[in-house]
Amino acid sequence: MKIEEAIRSAIEYETRILAVYTQAADEVEDARGKKVLGMLADEEQGHLDYLQHKLIEWQDQGVLTFDAIPSRLPPADLIRAEMDMCPIPRRISIVDSGSDARVPYLWPGC
Repeated sequence: MKIEEAIRSAIEYETRILAVYTQAADEVEDARGKKVLGMLADEEQGHLDYLQHKLIEWQDQGVLTFDAIPSRLPPADLIRAEMDMCPIPRRISIVDSGSDARVPYLWPGC
């Protein structure tokens, strides 16, 4: 697979994932679920923006620079602190991107 083809394939994938999160956020009735799914959609939009920028860079310059992709999600320690303040026991797990540890997660405002 050539570089441009790989980037285009990644863009197609991220576009599909973004659509899944966006649709789910539109359909879910729970406010916290809507907020979490919206955040995940925002994160995927960041990935899509990055890939589209890289495609243009490749087409214009024939080279790629590898920049860090900034996350739009809050850091795991902030999630943990907010979870500790929430009395509602419903929790879902996410993977802490900084380790292999699983962390309980509950979005603020619960």
